[in-house]
Amino acid sequence: MDSNIKAEEEVLEDAKRMLIWEKLHLDNWKQAINKVNMYLSEKTEEAYEKIVGLVKSEEVLKNYLMTSEFAYMVVVISIYEEEKSAGIKKTIFTSSESVEELINYIAKIKFWIWRLEFEERKEDLEDFNVFIEKEDVSPIAVHFMLRIAAFDKVKASFLVALSYRKKRKDVEALRMLLYANTLENDELIICEIADIYVGIGKIEEAMNIVKMIEKPTEHIEKYMDKWEKKYAR
Repeated sequence: MDSNIKAEEEVLEDAKRMLIWEKLHLDNWKQAINKVNMYLSEKTEEAYEKIVGLVKSEEVLKNYLMTSEFAYMVVVISIYEEEKSAGIKKTIFTSSESVEELINYIAKIKFWIWRLEFEERKEDLEDFNVFIEKEDVSPIAVHFMLRIAAFDKVKASFLVALSYRKKRKDVEALRMLLYANTLENDELIICEIADIYVGIGKIEEAMNIVKMIEKPTEHIEKYMDKWEKKYAR
């Protein structure tokens, strides 16, 4: 079969499936979106838990995940549950009052990660911090989006960590660096982890993680000089 004809037939089949879906589910889908928007506007923990229940319901999981709105909501729920487990008060839900706003919120984080990853401009590290502070983006949300959106997860995590370190947010930076270190044995990442440990007085932990460097270069020597000067004071 000619590839063009096959492609046309697939497009027609997709269109038929969409028409069938709209007849069967569109009205209920709209009602579900309206419910999420209503719960978001209430801004209570009880309302947020209702969103979780709705998104995890059999009807949504079976019939609505083909739509971008609920595909994004699955991501939002995952972030929310991680934030809640970590005791974060300003969760991803508090940032928005509609599904559309939540999607835009997620998209902004994703595009910022891509911007850091591909443009590699020093000023972007500072601008990224301005963005996360303005939008109240939790490190958990950033970490989650790194895991699912970054192309080069090691590089992106390292750059995000550097941006946090510029604002002296070493706890947040450490989360990103430890994640990157699970993906690749990279000397600079290990050195940054050790540098944070040294800064908080965990010398033994710093020395132990430095031992993970398989082929030390001049990078570790620069960090060692820095640590010696710090403790020679």
